[in-house]
Amino acid sequence: MTQDSLFYGRRSTNPGKTDETEIKIDYTQPIKKDVTLGVGSKASFYNINSTSNVDGYQPGLKAYQPNPSLSNDLKYHQKVYALYSELSFPVANLLQAKIGGRYERTEINPYYSNAQQQAKVPGYNTFVPSIFLSKKIGELHTIKLSYSKRIERPDYQALNPFVNTNDPKNLTAGNPNLQPE
Repeated sequence: MTQDSLFYGRRSTNPGKTDETEIKIDYTQPIKKDVTLGVGSKASFYNINSTSNVDGYQPGLKAYQPNPSLSNDLKYHQKVYALYSELSFPVANLLQAKIGGRYERTEINPYYSNAQQQAKVPGYNTFVPSIFLSKKIGELHTIKLSYSKRIERPDYQALNPFVNTNDPKNLTAGNPNLQPE
């Protein structure tokens, strides 16, 4: 083997488990003709447990040896509690309106074994308003105008800190400290 050649070998396992539990209660009550109130609550629990064990090939030993700098454990727990309501009603026989709001409380508790210091992620509150307007045009067509806000939370692959070294020139890894957008 010449000095300028690249010899590279990794062997890894990354078993992971994701559990997601959702509890939801909805209630709809007609208030009067064509006016409806809907209320509800939801609790979501998202848990990730992942262990990556990485071995690097040692040419001098002709064997794979554990690589603690690439091996890690991730435990990620997210709890989201939401309350929401929506009022549906006609507007002067011109169109149908739905106006609502959603309040969420999010708590995140990540643990990443290779972190120098565990990041304390503060919980946060979010209020999401929504407005939907619709107008029937004839029997077959409806025009709709709506506004709402969405919260995009990171998924398992974006959070998992496993370092993918399949291509040593293009390393990829997730970040357990990502925030929703």
